[in-house]
Amino acid sequence: MAVELARHQIRVNTVVPGWIDTPMTEKALHGEAFMQKVLPRVPLRRWGVGDDFGGIAVYLAGDASRYHTGDAFIIDGGYLVSRELHAPSPISALASSLEASVSVERRPSPQGRGSCAHAQVEAHCRPKEPL
Repeated sequence: MAVELARHQIRVNTVVPGWIDTPMTEKALHGEAFMQKVLPRVPLRRWGVGDDFGGIAVYLAGDASRYHTGDAFIIDGGYLVSRELHAPSPISALASSLEASVSVERRPSPQGRGSCAHAQVEAHCRPKEPL
């Protein structure tokens, strides 16, 4: 996408959050068993918060990033680079403890060229079993 849109001076970057403490994730992140299992794998030893994303948002929205495209900024307290080979990712660990379903289908692209994947995620914030 970054390559295709660059000729129109559109930059494509993404911010990939790790474990973020929000009202939606509060029950999962603050469960005793979950905290004991996951938090030690986060080198900064804390969950992320919304304020942790302000700096990268300002950078991406401003002129300082006008020559920056096609990148993913992982904001996860060091979790990704430090986790053990077989440790669950934040998404898979959280998804395994929630009632969730994902459906993916191919749809025509908005530009009428080819198709794109459209994913729909349905999650219920009630754990299947206590964390």
